[in-house]
Amino acid sequence: MILEKLIIYNFRSYYGRKVFEFSKRLNLILGANGDGKTTFFEALNWVLTPDYAPKSEENIIADDSTLVSAKMFKELKVGEQGRVLVSLLLRNNDNRERLVERSFNVTKDNNGGMEIHNRSFKAYSLIGTKRKEMFSLRDLFEGENVFPAVIKKYHLFKGEDKLDIFNDKTTLQTLIDLFSDIKDIDPYKQFAKFSLEMSSSKIRDTKSKETKQNSKILELQGEINKLTKKLEQAETALTASRKTFNESKKNIENIDADLSLLKKAAELEKKVSSLNTEISNLSDKMDMEYSYKMLDELWILMGFGPILNEFNKKIASLCMSNLKSATKRLIFY
Repeated sequence: MILEKLIIYNFRSYYGRKVFEFSKRLNLILGANGDGKTTFFEALNWVLTPDYAPKSEENIIADDSTLVSAKMFKELKVGEQGRVLVSLLLRNNDNRERLVERSFNVTKDNNGGMEIHNRSFKAYSLIGTKRKEMFSLRDLFEGENVFPAVIKKYHLFKGEDKLDIFNDKTTLQTLIDLFSDIKDIDPYKQFAKFSLEMSSSKIRDTKSKETKQNSKILELQGEINKLTKKLEQAETALTASRKTFNESKKNIENIDADLSLLKKAAELEKKVSSLNTEISNLSDKMDMEYSYKMLDELWILMGFGPILNEFNKKIASLCMSNLKSATKRLIFY
């Protein structure tokens, strides 16, 4: 069955005539809450559910009075008549056009109540622009396999949760019998069994490969941990080396400073030695000159040798004391 056109007229929230033409491919019904998407499917379900269909949960149809457009009925005057209609144009499995129409009339009584009458539910075959009423709806729904009552429990108007072909053992076979040329399902069962075995084998192989890969991953992870530990040790050693280097650099700088001081001390020691030599020379010269002068002026003392020796010792001691004092001042400087 292929749907081509749906006409909804004064059906629930659809006021007036609404026409829906379907493409041969995918059709999307879009709309905000309250725009009538659910009512659209209720109209389809209403026109595709004949009175002889089993009265199951899937085939419950609301009372006709609830299908009337509230706006249309409000506009009716007392005694005036309105109409509710749903018309569906479709093609059967033989690509022949069929028209299904379901309708009734409604009249407002003196009390403002609603009277339902002239109910109609018919199917037509179309030949060009002409239409011919079919003998019965069963001829269309059952005879031409358009929408047999047995599949009402599987249609999408009530929710796809009803299409449970895996838990309902008869569902798949029923759908195959109705819509498929496959009558002997055993070969397909065998193929399904073979496919299941092959897929199970592939799953086992995949799990085995996954186990090997996991083992390799663990091995690589161990290597990474070892390398990470070595890297940490190398970083620690590098930090220690940097510390040692900085300390050595500081010591070298200190040695350079000490060497500079030693050079200055050597220079000072050399100057002191030179001064000591100069002082010694001056002291000797002064002793000699002083002694000669004393002898020249005090020649009378020449006979007093011991006294002269004592005098010279005191003079030498005094000179040595002056020399040491001068040396200390020089070093301090």
